[in-house]
Amino acid sequence: MKKTFTFLLLVLFAASLSAQVTEHTYHFGKPETSVFGSDQIISFENTMLQGKPGEPMMPYHAVNLLLPPGHEAIAITVTGTGEVSLPGNYKLAPAQFSRPLSIPGFLMQSENEEVYNSTAIYPSKLHGNLSTHYMNGFAYAQSVFTPVKYNPAEGKITYFKEITIRIESRETGRGREALKNLSSSAVLSKTAIKNAQNPEMVSFYSLPKASSNDYQILIITPQTFTANLNPLVQLYLPAGLKSQIATIEFIQANISGMDLPEKIRNYIIQQYQQNGIEHVVLAGDVEHVPYRGFYCTVQSSSVYTDTNIPSDLYYSALDGTWNTNGNNLWGEIGEDDLLPEVSVGRMSFSNVTELAAMLNKTTMYQNEPVTGELRNPLLAGENLYYNPDTWGSDYLELLIGTHDANGYTTTGIPEDHNFVKLYDEIELWDKNTLMATINAGRNFVHHVGHANQDYVMKFNMWDITNSNFSGVNGVTHNFPVVYTHGCICGAFDVSDCIAEKMVSIDNFAAAFVGNSRYGWFNEGQTEGPSAHLHREFTDALFADSLNRIGRAHMESKAATAPWVNAPGQWEEGALRWCFYDCNVLGDPMMPIWTNEPIAIATAYPATITTGTPQFDVTVTSGGQPAKGLTAALLMNGNLFGKGITGNNGIATVVIDPLITSPGDAQLVISGYNCLPVYYPVTVVSGNNPYVVYFSHQIIDVQGNNNGHADYGETVDLSLTVENIGLADASDVTVTISTSDQYITITDNEENYGLLPAGENKTSEGFTFEVSPDVPDNRLVEFTVSAESEGETWQSTFTINILAPVISAGSAVVDDASGNNNHIPDPGEVFNLNISVLNTGHSNSQPLTANLTCNSSYVTPNSLVAGPHVINLLSETVFEFQNIEVLPETPHGTPLIFTFSVMAGEPPQTILEQEYAFVAGQIIEDFESGNFLMHPWLHSGHSNWTVTDAISFEQKYSARSGIIGHNQVSQLEVSYMVIAADSISFYLKASTEEDYDFLKFYINDVLKGQWSGEQDWMRVSFPVSEGNQTFKWTYSKDMSATGGQDAAWLDYIIFPPVDMGVGIDENLAKYPEMHVYPNPANNKTMLYSGKAGQGSSIQIVDISGRMITQFVNISPDQFIEVNLSGIAPGIYFIRNTGQIPLKTVKLIIQ
Repeated sequence: MKKTFTFLLLVLFAASLSAQVTEHTYHFGKPETSVFGSDQIISFENTMLQGKPGEPMMPYHAVNLLLPPGHEAIAITVTGTGEVSLPGNYKLAPAQFSRPLSIPGFLMQSENEEVYNSTAIYPSKLHGNLSTHYMNGFAYAQSVFTPVKYNPAEGKITYFKEITIRIESRETGRGREALKNLSSSAVLSKTAIKNAQNPEMVSFYSLPKASSNDYQILIITPQTFTANLNPLVQLYLPAGLKSQIATIEFIQANISGMDLPEKIRNYIIQQYQQNGIEHVVLAGDVEHVPYRGFYCTVQSSSVYTDTNIPSDLYYSALDGTWNTNGNNLWGEIGEDDLLPEVSVGRMSFSNVTELAAMLNKTTMYQNEPVTGELRNPLLAGENLYYNPDTWGSDYLELLIGTHDANGYTTTGIPEDHNFVKLYDEIELWDKNTLMATINAGRNFVHHVGHANQDYVMKFNMWDITNSNFSGVNGVTHNFPVVYTHGCICGAFDVSDCIAEKMVSIDNFAAAFVGNSRYGWFNEGQTEGPSAHLHREFTDALFADSLNRIGRAHMESKAATAPWVNAPGQWEEGALRWCFYDCNVLGDPMMPIWTNEPIAIATAYPATITTGTPQFDVTVTSGGQPAKGLTAALLMNGNLFGKGITGNNGIATVVIDPLITSPGDAQLVISGYNCLPVYYPVTVVSGNNPYVVYFSHQIIDVQGNNNGHADYGETVDLSLTVENIGLADASDVTVTISTSDQYITITDNEENYGLLPAGENKTSEGFTFEVSPDVPDNRLVEFTVSAESEGETWQSTFTINILAPVISAGSAVVDDASGNNNHIPDPGEVFNLNISVLNTGHSNSQPLTANLTCNSSYVTPNSLVAGPHVINLLSETVFEFQNIEVLPETPHGTPLIFTFSVMAGEPPQTILEQEYAFVAGQIIEDFESGNFLMHPWLHSGHSNWTVTDAISFEQKYSARSGIIGHNQVSQLEVSYMVIAADSISFYLKASTEEDYDFLKFYINDVLKGQWSGEQDWMRVSFPVSEGNQTFKWTYSKDMSATGGQDAAWLDYIIFPPVDMGVGIDENLAKYPEMHVYPNPANNKTMLYSGKAGQGSSIQIVDISGRMITQFVNISPDQFIEVNLSGIAPGIYFIRNTGQIPLKTVKLIIQ
């Protein structure tokens, strides 16, 4: 499916009708078909294969549409347009049951013959169940639909290019009740609408205003542990988060409900609606804080039913009661709430010793991490199933980077992190290997494998000891976080499961995410219920920056919710099961490190007066604005204000309640991958004078007079200060200072005289010099010290310093006086035009450039161009004229030009760049009549051939091999590209349109594909420097044939390459033939290796012309080769008597 959507919201307001319609249109491109055993699969981008076991798997797309406020969906209509028939016949593979990870030995589900023998269109309805769920008061209509219609008996498939979904909704009591859950929290509201496919609907919602009574963290625990949990309250104050502890005893006595779990949930709802809580800590094991057991049934190869799944989702998703019909089967379909409002985690301790261990882990993990290992994940995958093979490693690989597999897109762990992968698929691993790897320092352990309540990751319960995990003690190495798909290992209702043991001992896991009952997977696939939640969890951490573990867990469920209600009015139940039984054991507020801590600098007022309502701080990291960090103001152990930095790095700290007494306070900056940094703030009485920075103006008439501070300028500063106190300040002297290495202040002090209370005054007497080397967009912090009658007040401000950023662009050969092919050919005179870019925000100095060449075949070998001034955000071309490549230059000779840019007086080099060319074009036009000109490799079901039946130019071209259905013919060549450039070639295709393709890859990355009737056309693709493999494939789908069923190539122009590197790579595969010395002068020695008896060895030049030949070669033969009379250059030695071809590069000096 196309990644761009067309959104259409049609809201019909009528005075007499309450029903409204939300309409959304989805667009689909051409489907992909693939083989699955003896059957086929059809899919589109952003669709997921779903189906009832035994019936055809169909590609379904999720519906997740915001409804008007207070509404509930009552009907869904699917309208398809642009119906397309797929040629050929198809037998779509039957869907299979999901499997518990702990129960092997399932049989494959056979076809439902009644369905497969029917001519009735399948499915009978294009959409699945329609349901309404509410998240933080926002109403969502959720369903799925398929654009495909299938006639099983005839094997015919059609699909719609467009599907329009119309949701009819009306205001209901359930919807109005949900509006009570609208939150004033910007974080919750942003998260709530993140997954909406029509986010424009949010404008119809009115959010409540925050209250001074709001707090963020509710801790629920027995009275016995309240004092022990005070450190947790204090832990989060510096992050701007307030907490309250509610006792089980208070809730039991004062809150209504049929039992204690319902009373706890009702209290959470009360605090959420009245005080805006965002996080809930269930502080205690089930004997202290009871759980609610959910009901779920899974139809697998047999029926799995559990009426008591421990699920803390009950305390997280706050709409409805979860038991509408009162039958004590909590969480039945239709009674559920799949979109949680608050994050929840359970610190499942039984006593103060276990609680102390958990508090120590969460505190040290987030405030005292062992740096240098926070980018070190561990992925441990087991074999899940045989026939078909199903590997945990396949699921885990989808946690790395960006993937759009299986109908949804996630961006997980960056590919440049330092992975350790223990995959049974590659090599069996045991618990000792895993234990040693964890003890060596792994920040996060991701596991897919089998488990039970006392076994997981191949560890038994008795393996979980402090001595076995002495390396991960928070000091030597960090306490890791564990996420597993394993069954029952998180069953916190038993005494005690293995996960509880991991988090409750002094060492090992800081937190655990896993299942209280079965985890589930789909055999032979990379999609599965547990895997879906896991992918969305990592996406929340890395793509959405929701690094608090409970919030990431909450987001994983919100993103997965549309798929819980399966298509076809039937639900297998496995995803619902995982949705219910996957819980967080640990502190839900604990932020997960996704990278090493960033270093920050903060500009802030060091002194504020009592009664100040707000102030701004500016936070930078590496000189750039730091976004999304929290600035919190603490005083006497209380939180008085906070703000969040925006895109400009500025946070407005709103003080509420106002500070009325002077004293010492602290400003704390913290956030995503940022350790808390404390800054002292002095609060002074407002009854005295208090002089602070107010504004400034840059006066740079000595420079470029643009009103900005630029590199190398002498800047006069107009500085305005304000007396925000309640008394006059007399004889005010103001001094400015900075520690920035790029600034030199030459006039730092001015006298402002009398400054009345509430007024401001300006002086223009300050001067500073900016270093010529200052980086662009550098935020420089200045401190303003104002003194009056022995009192000194300090404040800060920042100035953005601008500078050019000079870089070299492309080098273009202008050979219009020659053959105009933009290549320096032997005997040609050309100009070399090199662009220089200024991506900075200030104009450059006059720049002069010098060009030299290392080759004796080029004259002159040194040229000068310029001077040029390059304006900000622009580029200029330096032209070097009349460069000659001597006629005797061998084709393929590397020509390395060094380009240097100089500025200043005396001139200093500020930029140096090398540009590499090859004398003459390196082409492949197959006019040799074979594949000997380049180190070609063939693979697939049939080799490419050189043909004279059709060509773009001259006589020959290359034609794909003759192949059948579901087969491929591949041709590839590898080279070391010595300079970024491009590859071009001519192609022709005559295939079944949209199904059989000629495809072109660079390093296995698809660059282009062509099908149908395509006459000769030239295409070109950029190529970067380095080892590159160019591959052309002709591949066919499962049925039908079109045209001549072939593809052709001709006139390939390679980028500048070292003609020997790719060949040497082939030699690594076939190391038996050697030549030495190499490079050589007058002679060299050739060893034939295992050449076939009677084969021939040729020496050819770069154009394919044979220079000399040795015939009737024997294996293990040494041949002395006389090189006298052969011109210096690059040559190839080829053993032509064997397939594949043996080739060695020879350089003659």
